[in-house]
Amino acid sequence: MAQASPTSRLRLVPNQPIILSKLNALTGLLARRDYDNHELLDLFAADVTRQDHRAGLSSELASGRSDLLNNMKVFAQLGLQGIEAPVLETRGDTLALVHNHFRFEQDFEVEFLQLCELDEHGRIAHLINFDASDVEAAIQELDRRWEQYPQS
Repeated sequence: MAQASPTSRLRLVPNQPIILSKLNALTGLLARRDYDNHELLDLFAADVTRQDHRAGLSSELASGRSDLLNNMKVFAQLGLQGIEAPVLETRGDTLALVHNHFRFEQDFEVEFLQLCELDEHGRIAHLINFDASDVEAAIQELDRRWEQYPQS
């Protein structure tokens, strides 16, 4: 039996910051289960880091593109059916807070907030996960990171 093609949806904004175009590309590749595409790897810094602040999952996760890619391949194994990833907030061209909603086979769903930060080369360098209900903590972290950028 053929699997249904996963769907994705990302809110597009005219004259969008660079971070939104990167997230749009990422969401599209994940929805197509295109995990071996060099485009996917090129979206991430070689030393990309991930942190998880979700209840019961708080940890510094493995870093680097290959670990991240292996994690993404688990999505296919779990039967990824769809992704919705509306952007809730941005700060400049390099920071965004996204509400991820992944749907899998057998009515299994995962929802969480994710802060995404680009490096100076426009690659995703940091991913920080929060519980979907922990908007305040996620926005505080977004603002804290934004304050570290030189303002002109």
